[in-house]
Amino acid sequence: MSLIGINEIFLLINQRLYYMEDIAAYKAEKQLAIEDVEQEKRILRNAMLLAEQKGITPNSIGPFFSVLL
Repeated sequence: MSLIGINEIFLLINQRLYYMEDIAAYKAEKQLAIEDVEQEKRILRNAMLLAEQKGITPNSIGPFFSVLL
């Protein structure tokens, strides 16, 4: 993976973490559940499929995505 690819990944991770506060505030205001287990399963499943397509061992990214969700 090139340095540009790694920088892009970190930028996207930071962006995702930044939005977490806003999403949590929105859910609290609307009295929505913080966790959506089914949505998290779909995201993880899609991430693992994409990883496999890119030549990355799917099980290696599972814990990483679980922490982000």
